[in-house]
Formats: sequence, structure tokens, C-alpha cells
Amino acid sequence: IRNCDWSSDVCSSDLPVQIEIKNYPFEHGFEPDHRLALEAAERARPGDIITSSNPKTLETVRRVFPEVPTGLIVEGSSSLEEAVDGCIQAGHSSVVAERGMVTEVVRFEIETYVWTVNEPSEAIELAQLGVSGIITDDAPAIADALRDDQ
Repeated sequence: IRNCDWSSDVCSSDLPVQIEIKNYPFEHGFEPDHRLALEAAERARPGDIITSSNPKTLETVRRVFPEVPTGLIVEGSSSLEEAVDGCIQAGHSSVVAERGMVTEVVRFEIETYVWTVNEPSEAIELAQLGVSGIITDDAPAIADALRDDQ
């Protein structure tokens, strides 16, 4: 999310939403006060989760809105186990991992989501490994594949 001009389709849905906050210090539009993340957390509904790859953004959300679940987005620079340990220590309820980081059965104390998975066969494999959720650009195809695999 770069602004809080939220889609009425998403906000009127009963489905929980993962709200990714892109707030990198090296990018144009960086908000050192984490204003957008705080606005998103304030508007979060039960089940929604605020995610970011900027730990400072998530620290701010957790300090002001401790009841709102947060998740750190991680890439392959560390092992999934190290990322999970860091998330638990920071008080996050989930980790959002790059696809290549999930290679074995997921048995962690926090929810584990994977991004970006657009191949139905990969989604099935990840579901069988035990991930909590899959982030995709093709939700209908992935949902159909997972439904057919049950």
C-alpha cells in the first residue's frame, strides 16, 4: 500500500486481508513517522494483518496498536528458521517468506505465508508442506487447484 485509498471491494469483504506496507528509507515517499502503516493498523479488522519488510514500520505498529497482528516479509538472505526466530522475538504473529525459503514441512509457532506463487502445482506442494497461506497474482487458479487437491 502506498496510500490508504482502499478498495471498497476489499474492505467490504468478510475475508481477512494481508496489508503490505511498502515503506523503505531509500525510496521516494518514505514516511519516517510510519503514518500510512498506523492508518492501516487503525482501520484493520479482526483477522487482518499488517506486513512489511521494514522492521521499524512494524515496531511502530506494534507499539501503537499491539492488538493488530503483524508479519515480517523476508527474502532468502537468511534461513526460514532464523527469520521465524526473529519474528517471534519481535512479537510478530507471522512471517511472509519468499517461495525459495520453504523447502520442508513447516512446523513453526507462528503462521507462515509464502509469496508469490502463481503455479497451481507449487501451491499444492506448499499447502502439503503446511504453510498458513499463499500470496498469488492468480487467486482463482490457485483456489481451484487447492480445492481440487482436497
